[in-house]
Amino acid sequence: MSAPARQVRARQAVRPPARTTPSRGRPSLRVVPLASRRRSVGFWILAAALLGSMVVGIAVTYALTAQAAFEMRDLAEQRTTLTRSNRETRAQIAVLMSEERIDKWAKRSKLEYPDSIEIINVRDAAPGESGSSPSRDALTAGAG
Repeated sequence: MSAPARQVRARQAVRPPARTTPSRGRPSLRVVPLASRRRSVGFWILAAALLGSMVVGIAVTYALTAQAAFEMRDLAEQRTTLTRSNRETRAQIAVLMSEERIDKWAKRSKLEYPDSIEIINVRDAAPGESGSSPSRDALTAGAG
């Protein structure tokens, strides 16, 4: 028991007594020991993790922005191509639907307008009803 007590007394003896200024009666300033290393290591780990996540977040945002820009450029090119194709298709439709072209084709195919036009009306009756269609006997009698 005497050894630890001697060490404590020796430490106390090494420390100089606090000085007081004669005019004010306050102790003078002294050096405060640094905080423990354990606290600063945790702080640096937390700061590195936070900084790393921020860098990754910025990189991902930049990549997504660049990808969106490329996609917009591709869509603009596709729109231009489709607009050009639409104009060409509409021009072809206009040429194919022209009456002069159809008349020329009909004359080359030796088609003519009919002399008379007949319109035939078909009744909406079910087969087998009277008057809707001729019977089988009437058809065979008329043939023979």
